[in-house]
Amino acid sequence: MRRVRLGSVAVVVAAVVGAGVVAGCGDEAAGGLPAIPYASPVPSGNDPAVMAAAEVLNPLLLQDFAASFAGLVLDHDKRVVIVYRKPDAALDARVREKVKGVTVELRDARMSQREMADLRDRVIGDIGYWGERGVAVNGAGPKPDGSGVEVMTTSGDSSDQEKLRAHYRTDAILVTQGQPVIAAPMTVPATPLKRPITPITPPPR
Repeated sequence: MRRVRLGSVAVVVAAVVGAGVVAGCGDEAAGGLPAIPYASPVPSGNDPAVMAAAEVLNPLLLQDFAASFAGLVLDHDKRVVIVYRKPDAALDARVREKVKGVTVELRDARMSQREMADLRDRVIGDIGYWGERGVAVNGAGPKPDGSGVEVMTTSGDSSDQEKLRAHYRTDAILVTQGQPVIAAPMTVPATPLKRPITPITPPPR
């Protein structure tokens, strides 16, 4: 089964020095209605009906059912959209009303995407704290099945996971190994400026 994760992921972006210019940028999609990050196509391709269903459901459920909606997993080969949510009869009815032409599976989730986002934000906000304790946190994001938050650390060791779970008093944290995202370096233009730079002189005293 081909899985596509839908949700907000916070990553740490490492700065790169290039040609005398330091480029550093970060991208954290938090809150609001995040875009759907589709994975690269597989040989069988993306089913248009499945894609269309996801594009309808993701923003709708995030907006109207934030307390229960956890995430979507798409199975293009079987034309199935799996909706993970905390039990919610109103959400189930809305999904069945909106989606036609593909099979929808409704599955129970431990946490809503809002709850996972809150936990993710706490972890990302404590990057400095963890760095001082030897845990290099490089990113975090909600799991699409609502089981918790996946946290990337440089080592990915089980000891990192134990420390995080103990600190936040939850076992809904899964630690995996991952490096910071490297930002593409910016370069200084090879051609000189067409207009000369006028020096700024101090006013007469």
